[in-house]
Amino acid sequence: MAKENATSPSNKIVLKPGMRVGYPAAEDDLELLRECFLDSGALSQVLDVNDPGSVVLGRTGSGKSAILIHIRETQDHVITINPSDLALNYISSSTILRFFDSLGVQFDLFFRLLWRHVLCVELLNYHYKVRKKGDFEKVVEGLHVIFGQAQSKRLALEYLSEWGSHFWEQSQERIKELVEKFEDQLKAGVNLTTVGAAIDIGASTKIESSKKTEIVEQATKVVNTIQIKKLSTLMDLMSKDIFTDDQRRYYVVIDQLDDSWVEDGLRYKLIRALIETVKDFKKVDNVKILIAMRTDLLERVYKFTRDSGFQEEKYEALNVPVRWSRNKLFELIDKRVSWAFKKKYTKDSVHFYDIFERNYRQTGDVFDYIVNRTQMRPRDIIAFINLVF
Repeated sequence: MAKENATSPSNKIVLKPGMRVGYPAAEDDLELLRECFLDSGALSQVLDVNDPGSVVLGRTGSGKSAILIHIRETQDHVITINPSDLALNYISSSTILRFFDSLGVQFDLFFRLLWRHVLCVELLNYHYKVRKKGDFEKVVEGLHVIFGQAQSKRLALEYLSEWGSHFWEQSQERIKELVEKFEDQLKAGVNLTTVGAAIDIGASTKIESSKKTEIVEQATKVVNTIQIKKLSTLMDLMSKDIFTDDQRRYYVVIDQLDDSWVEDGLRYKLIRALIETVKDFKKVDNVKILIAMRTDLLERVYKFTRDSGFQEEKYEALNVPVRWSRNKLFELIDKRVSWAFKKKYTKDSVHFYDIFERNYRQTGDVFDYIVNRTQMRPRDIIAFINLVF
């Protein structure tokens, strides 16, 4: 503790058991995040709906989730999507999809359609305040009245009419229905009688090479005929006719991609499809899709989904790296120390150097001593100070 003097607040400071300046995980630290959020420099880019930066990128503990939580706390129109709530593991448990995947059929287009569907539905539900069955059907009827004669809106209105009665359902139910419909299309479009065995993941090893090629070609045709064009026209409708108020900015935040919400192989493909969908949504004015991800996870996604012609530099504009300087880290911890003591222990203004002597064992500034033993992340500093306390 700092040396006492007549004017120092340290005369009144007592470090009690359990004293801390926060918790390492942002989800456990909501009160302090609310009161002591500090922008490392990435926030303005993330909030700018005209800026392509949408992938909040950093190492574990760098503050990615804190940025998304701050946006949820401070912005008016924010939709939160947790991948584990979407029941995407229904895809990995699908015998049909696993069978075709084992044959080498590429489902990238379907995964992009799935994300587009999820995001469009969530945005439209939020915008039109859909709460129960029948709400969105009325919305679709109204849109037909307004745009019914416009050829440019036809495909979008067809898609809304097809799915409108299901918009009110939970996300996992909509995804399950979308997957089941795709399974039916595969079974109808592929001659599975040539397999000669029960359809399961092991069946691919029992199929002759020529028959395998035929099945892959047929399945690929089915994939290429999915309704991605209808969803593109729906996104055009959303941009030009629905989300047109420049005073209302909509953010869809997606976190927890680092968790094990599906097995890794499928997770990498779904995340890659999500990144592609984020790029697609740039056409929708006043809407921004934000995702938080560890740097090493993004590297693995690109490594395991890399196809011919892939150019990683084309995706760099999407990345918003979260980095901290020494001064920003000091400002962050000083703010937390001040708030923690003012709230619980004293009405006086207490700062970092009221708790710590400025020099540590004559080796230099005490905060430099601390920060040099971290990886320049808020989580490290918070954990270090808690340990000292």
